[in-house]
Amino acid sequence: MIDLKTTWYFQYQDQIFFSLRDVLDNLKSNYKNAYFNFYDDVFQQYDWSKEPVESFEELKKIRAQQIRQKHNYIRLYVSFGSDSGTMVNAFVNNNIFIDEIINYVCMWENNLTELEQEHNTLFLPNIKEFIKKSSKTKITIKKITSTDVKAMLDENNNNLVGIVPSRFNLSILKNELTLDKLFIDVAGDNKAYVFIDCGKFYSNFSFYYVHDIIGKTVENIENFFTSPDLPQLHIKQCHLLKNKIKKEKPDLIKRSYISPIYVTEANVFEDGTSMESFIENACRDYTDFGMTLPKSPNTFYVKHGSINKKEMLRIKGFYNSNPTLLKDYFDYVRFYLSQPIFKLNEKKQLYKDVNFKVHNYYLGK
Repeated sequence: MIDLKTTWYFQYQDQIFFSLRDVLDNLKSNYKNAYFNFYDDVFQQYDWSKEPVESFEELKKIRAQQIRQKHNYIRLYVSFGSDSGTMVNAFVNNNIFIDEIINYVCMWENNLTELEQEHNTLFLPNIKEFIKKSSKTKITIKKITSTDVKAMLDENNNNLVGIVPSRFNLSILKNELTLDKLFIDVAGDNKAYVFIDCGKFYSNFSFYYVHDIIGKTVENIENFFTSPDLPQLHIKQCHLLKNKIKKEKPDLIKRSYISPIYVTEANVFEDGTSMESFIENACRDYTDFGMTLPKSPNTFYVKHGSINKKEMLRIKGFYNSNPTLLKDYFDYVRFYLSQPIFKLNEKKQLYKDVNFKVHNYYLGK
């Protein structure tokens, strides 16, 4: 029996659903009246208005220890961007052993794609330094070829969140990695996110915000930064971001009396600077945003909807060597956009309108 106190689910009146597909099939256009519960029974036990007394470094150490003590074999998914790089540091800086590090790199024909650039500019230099400190960790580099991508495009979208493309469902690519032992795959998704309304700070677990995390729960995967096993780590990040805003962006608080201000990695400030890098400076060991941005965002505008710069970059890297496959990709996306849950708006990111009622956590003034 599923313990509703320690899981996530969608709820409408007395009905409980554990996948987005089930919500849509049963509620149809009434899905927006459903409530999305993301471990609320756990997270609501804490007073979010009070910043955890533990330091961020201490909480990261506790989280790494939790994962190590719980599992026989730990595999970390690492690009050595700011999220996964900070996660690795939490283990290495505290002498906590990592059994395996996995890095995915896209290989297309003979030309260097954007993700191959990330592999060469971020992963390889950092992994060389990592090996000096932890030579017993197994390093696995999984190359994703056009054959793999075609398989993902042909696959039925059966992940629990229904987000497209099915790049969050790595079962096709992971079969050869499965172990006959108690193992855990650890991912470092989701940066802190806050919104300011009339001078007060809040955060929540909207479906749009956590779909990366819950989409991976079909596998044996844990999230490092946001977990009901250590809510204080996520809450601490929110307060670090809040503190940085109060110190460096007080004008946002004033503007919040006119309309709510959302500080999230997908947005930019009024001057065009990245909120993602601002957040990374608040609660990551370093920032990687902007290292591999397209030379001009206008060079790859998606006719079927706007995509944030980083995602736009990745798609460009995946498909610029194969226009036919690019067309197939957008045909695939358009099919899901035609479903009732998706509202196409060329001025917004894809899926931004796919949301449910959620609990707002008050972070104080």
